[in-house]
Amino acid sequence: MSHHHPDALGFSEMPGGGKFVVVLLWIRFGLGICATFGLITLVNALNGMPEAAALLPDWYDGFVAFSVVQTIVWVILYAVFAVRLPQRRQSARTGVITLEIVGLALAVLSFGAMQGTYNDLAAQGADFTSTYVGSCLGAVMSFIVIGILSGAEMKSWCDR
Repeated sequence: MSHHHPDALGFSEMPGGGKFVVVLLWIRFGLGICATFGLITLVNALNGMPEAAALLPDWYDGFVAFSVVQTIVWVILYAVFAVRLPQRRQSARTGVITLEIVGLALAVLSFGAMQGTYNDLAAQGADFTSTYVGSCLGAVMSFIVIGILSGAEMKSWCDR
């Protein structure tokens, strides 16, 4: 068990699990920016392929717009929480946990909503392996973050 000065602030003073979460938040910040540009590129590519676009449900444009906005909000919050966690902010700890739970719920809902569309596009030759792998990795990261931040060490660290 590590011992911390009660008023110690900063990344270097954090428990190891907290440091891992902060690094992961910054990684997810970068991945979120890439995902936003990737999603926009995908939509532009689909719009250039009428046969693929015809397979998309009517609500797809709204779904994509929501996904882009949600990703931008998540990216901003990842950065805010990555800065605030080393400051021992309880609100950052609970904010990250809430963000991860909401993100998992939205991922399940979007996967369910898109499943039929994925099947239709796959029948036309689309490969969603990277989508599934990325979604699984994101879920695993969320569960790890929730587990670390729910633990006694980080509850004790985030005392402000």
